Amino acid sequence: MSAALTFLVFWGLVAHAASSPERRAQMRRKPIGDWALEIVSLLVQGALIPLILVVMLIRVWGYVLPSLGGALHLSPVVAFLVSFVGVDYLYYWNHRLLHTRALWPLHLVHHTSPSMDVFATSRNTVWTSFLIVYVWANSFFVYALNDPRFFLAGAAATAILDLARHSALRAPEARWFQATVGYVLVLPHDHAWHHARDAEHGNYAANLKLWDRLHGTYLGARPPVTELGVDTNLSLARRFAWPFSRTS
Repeated sequence: MSAALTFLVFWGLVAHAASSPERRAQMRRKPIGDWALEIVSLLVQGALIPLILVVMLIRVWGYVLPSLGGALHLSPVVAFLVSFVGVDYLYYWNHRLLHTRALWPLHLVHHTSPSMDVFATSRNTVWTSFLIVYVWANSFFVYALNDPRFFLAGAAATAILDLARHSALRAPEARWFQATVGYVLVLPHDHAWHHARDAEHGNYAANLKLWDRLHGTYLGARPPVTELGVDTNLSLARRFAWPFSRTS
């Protein structure tokens, strides 16, 4: 059910983008190499990684912690919060580390998209997903939980927000919305500033703005971003694999 909902949201966001003449023009202008990178990476993140999670990683946890399989009992609410809040906090630090000087080359490709585009959600080297905490945390809890359904519901909510914040959606500007939902959740406008070409580093959180506020990396209310994406001289082959080369 969670996977089906995520799938429907993805195609709903694609349809939303396609309904705009401006967005359709942007899609037509997108180089074939960018499309290839995003589609291959989308297949890796959407199909290969879940398959590896089920077939391999859960078995790995079984070898490492054989007595823990199915032994963790959490209420549905706690299981959801562990996923949506707890793993989100781990991701905040994971993402922030990827923006350090030493690890930035591993994350650079994701920041080359010149527009907020739901397909750019997956714009990465084909193996970068294995460096993201979701793969390891989610596989561990699926293995350890007696009933992982509500944890997986939290993971699906995280995936849906990930798609939304990379999309062309515009959150309502109504004061009540910004003071409630906009105060708590990371919206597309917030994440656009994370991808801004000249903005300082910040807005690392995925679900909750709390983590950026807590650690002083929240960029705050700002006008719409005018320029997105970093320039790079990486070849397509390098963007697919290990992008350690100088950027322009």
